[in-house]
Amino acid sequence: MDTRKLQISKDEINALKMGAWKGAIKIIDSHSQMITALAHLKNESVFGFDTETRPAFQKGVSYQPALIQVAAEKCVYLFRICALNNIDPLVDFFEDETALKCGVGILNDVNELRDLQNFNPNGFVEISTISRKLGYKQSGLRNLGAILMGIRISKASQLSNWERYRLDFKQVQYAATDAWLSREIYLKLSAQLEESAQE
Repeated sequence: MDTRKLQISKDEINALKMGAWKGAIKIIDSHSQMITALAHLKNESVFGFDTETRPAFQKGVSYQPALIQVAAEKCVYLFRICALNNIDPLVDFFEDETALKCGVGILNDVNELRDLQNFNPNGFVEISTISRKLGYKQSGLRNLGAILMGIRISKASQLSNWERYRLDFKQVQYAATDAWLSREIYLKLSAQLEESAQE
């Protein structure tokens, strides 16, 4: 019998304890740091993935992605692409089908990144596609985090300026948490998919 909770209310989410990534975070804002980080990423195959963009509060104004978050098992890497001359070294990672890059709304992230640097995307996994396949009624990261992890995540920094000279602590934690949570949710959903396939 399936006893999974398939949806959650705002009141139920607000009653949950706040959760956040507590592990290592590396902020990447130079070419050499990017090369070192990518060498570490080659040792793993499943990553949480997200991007952040400076919000535009005027009609007709838009900005390019400023940050790429990649969560590995023990470290979250924050690539400050607004501070880097180019993202060429990331292309191999974006095109590697064996490196699963998992996120919510990931197609939009990929399209925006391709406006910066064209690449042939491989290995990008949309978490909401898996969650819907399993019968979950809500597909947002906050909702799935509450249902699957039993935590509430802060969205306070979502509309902050991601192009500022130095990110503050809340921005760094918010960005790292989103990527970490994407990885954790993907792993839980994948395990549930395996279980359902064996029933």
